Amino acid sequence: FKSMRVLSEDKFVQEVLALAESYLEDAERFRDSGEIFNALAAISYAEGLLDALRYTGKIEFSWNP
Repeated sequence: FKSMRVLSEDKFVQEVLALAESYLEDAERFRDSGEIFNALAAISYAEGLLDALRYTGKIEFSWNP
């Protein structure tokens, strides 16, 4: 999220980004409580949403640190 550039400010993009961030927060909470499989599932949903926005040209980012 820190290095991501939003290319479209429409409401749909903002809603999907909010959902992806919520999945990230869920993943961190699951990780911290030792629920590794749930953490992996939640972060996978977040990644999928971000990838979909990237593939459709709505956001720009790189997975490289």
